[in-house]
Amino acid sequence: MIAKDDMPLRTPERTGFRYFVKKLQPLFQIPSESTLTRRLENKYCELREQFSCLLSQSPSICLTADIWTHSSTMKSYLGVTAHFLVGMDMQSIDLCAKLITDRKTIVNLRCIFKEICQEWKINYDKIVAVLTDGGANIAGAVQEEFGASKHISCLAHKINNIGQACIDLHEKKLPSEETNYSEVPDNEEDLDNEINDEQLADLISKTSNNFIKQIILKVKRIVRFFKKSEIATSELEKLQIESNVENKTTLKLIQEVKTRWNSCYDMLERFLLLSGFVTVVLMNLQRNRSSKSKPPIMLTAVELEIMQEVKDVLKPLWQVTLEMSSEKIVTLSKCIPLINAMRCKINGIETRTKDGFNFKKKLQSLVEAKFSNVEFVKPYSAATLLDPRFKKDVFTNIVAASKAVTHIGSLVSECIGVDSRNLVQNSQKVSSSEDSLWFEFDQSVKDKVLNADQDVAGGIPVEMRQYLNRPIINRIENPNPLAAWAVLKGEYPHVYKVALQFLPVLATSVPAERLFSHTGLIATKLRNRISGKHLDQLVFMRSLDEKWFN
Repeated sequence: MIAKDDMPLRTPERTGFRYFVKKLQPLFQIPSESTLTRRLENKYCELREQFSCLLSQSPSICLTADIWTHSSTMKSYLGVTAHFLVGMDMQSIDLCAKLITDRKTIVNLRCIFKEICQEWKINYDKIVAVLTDGGANIAGAVQEEFGASKHISCLAHKINNIGQACIDLHEKKLPSEETNYSEVPDNEEDLDNEINDEQLADLISKTSNNFIKQIILKVKRIVRFFKKSEIATSELEKLQIESNVENKTTLKLIQEVKTRWNSCYDMLERFLLLSGFVTVVLMNLQRNRSSKSKPPIMLTAVELEIMQEVKDVLKPLWQVTLEMSSEKIVTLSKCIPLINAMRCKINGIETRTKDGFNFKKKLQSLVEAKFSNVEFVKPYSAATLLDPRFKKDVFTNIVAASKAVTHIGSLVSECIGVDSRNLVQNSQKVSSSEDSLWFEFDQSVKDKVLNADQDVAGGIPVEMRQYLNRPIINRIENPNPLAAWAVLKGEYPHVYKVALQFLPVLATSVPAERLFSHTGLIATKLRNRISGKHLDQLVFMRSLDEKWFN
């Protein structure tokens, strides 16, 4: 209850809880806060040992990491999550939320990473990838501690940066002027309220040379008015109910949030859907003067048309964001297919206005700048090639696909060579001596075993070639590539071993951000004195299923 339901450690000493327990079972001896804390620490040590064993037995481990600052105490924490295989099932746990007692430099973060790996007995050789956002300090710490080849930037953050740059809604500030919004508030208006109506109007006047930005700011101003006006909101709901008598569900306008670009898309989509009702409400309020504040001016037909095109252009980017957010775990093998599908969708969108055309070109250039060489990045191409749902079919660059095949082929050859040498070493224990009649035969068998499964002409193992020639499996029927390999591993055992190095790698560092969402539920304003040690323990235990507490 304490770990899973985010209850304070002093819960047993609360009057209401003690009264409830005494009524339920009068003879039960309620433990004190110190006793409960001691039991919590013992349970943590026990569970940590169990998961340390699971981590040591896993063939590969993927880590995600992020930094979070508590808004009440202004203390910073380094959160790390681990994702590993137990059999053919992917397991995920929140390892820790380590208190950062010193400056968040690369050297200090490296020390914390090393301490975490030692505490959990994680072998560096088993770590195949560490995912972070684009922060220079945490990315540098990962590259120096685990190696540059093991660091992967979060795909979700790249997509978010493209969306923010394309919309260009918020002014860029110097690093010293930036506010750290590590935690998105429960009320989305908390961020929006930083800009008052006068500042918003001033922004609109300054963006006369950027018509699309001006339109978005106008929409933002209208949404803001509805969020603050009870009369406008009730009128909007009333019109929706009158137009749809059978289905009395109503929709509300959505406000854009600075920290999430996709909220801008949601705002535009909802506004276009309700634009007819919004127009009527604003006209009635202007005519009747029933609102205390002056209603904003509604968008013109031309502006609505441009906004529709902007929404259509942004939709593929939004779909990629939704695809990444809808799944609890997004593997690296989906990156190339998603990016290429997004490119194709954007290129196929037709625009009739000049502003819509320029906006589309801007998005295309931003996508190309970020992902033009993604097929040549080894972790991405290797994971895609080893996913039986995609293989070479999703590559748009023949050279990139060829290099990926060569790279995986060499890894499969190494795997075959290791197994062959082990087989020869085992056979030598029972092989005949030079004086035996069977010596020449045993020697020839040994040579054939060492050269088995090799295509000398192509330099690619026969097993690898057979795997590539096999038709791809249905993506919808097989959402999990690891489950698909459970059927194929008997036919391609060495390719399967290589696949286990790449397929468990995630595409985003979202799990580390979810960790801090959980951390915020534990370290609330009423519990801001909780120690870093106990917060660390509760974060880990909260991420576990109930079966581990039995």
